[in-house]
Amino acid sequence: MNPEYSTPRVGASEIWLVRHGETVAQSSIRFYGATDVALSDLGRAQARAVATLLRERVFTRVVASPMCRAREAAHIIVRDPHIPLDFLDDLREIDFGTWEGWTFEDIQTRDPDGFHAWQKHDEAFCFPCGESRAAFRARVERALAHILETGSGAVLVVVHKGVIKSMLRALLHLDAETTRAMPCDLGSVHHLRREHDRWVVVEANLVA
Repeated sequence: MNPEYSTPRVGASEIWLVRHGETVAQSSIRFYGATDVALSDLGRAQARAVATLLRERVFTRVVASPMCRAREAAHIIVRDPHIPLDFLDDLREIDFGTWEGWTFEDIQTRDPDGFHAWQKHDEAFCFPCGESRAAFRARVERALAHILETGSGAVLVVVHKGVIKSMLRALLHLDAETTRAMPCDLGSVHHLRREHDRWVVVEANLVA
């Protein structure tokens, strides 16, 4: 984790990272970051499947992105009104700028120069008229530090693919290439546990 966003103490001992389900805008094939698209019927079914998967788990806190697809998924998954549910603005997905709503093939065809710059995986890359990778990672790490410091026991985080990958990179001290290769399906769960002074993966990309 970037030292600028590290925390003096860690309260949470477990963290469950859940990616929201499919959206009406086809998030499975289209790049939607800053666009506030809603869950589809399939996405709601995926969230209900996660709720069933985690029904025996006891969470002390639930944190989610304020974007409607993550917000709705969090409400579906967490049925106990006594569990605090917080929405952090820093957990929004990255802003893809001009590419919002485009497919991978659209980017290749419509913006070949931008596509090639993006594929170089430069950490300084900024999506056209959108957000830079560096700025995105900084705010996600800031949110993660806050969650870990203020949480206790098991914390559930309902967010987006990019946010989950940034958190995994920070918690597990991964490089960019390794992080990119990690799968993170819609409606999936990543479970990590703190063991002494490090985090370990218990289950990765678990799909109900």
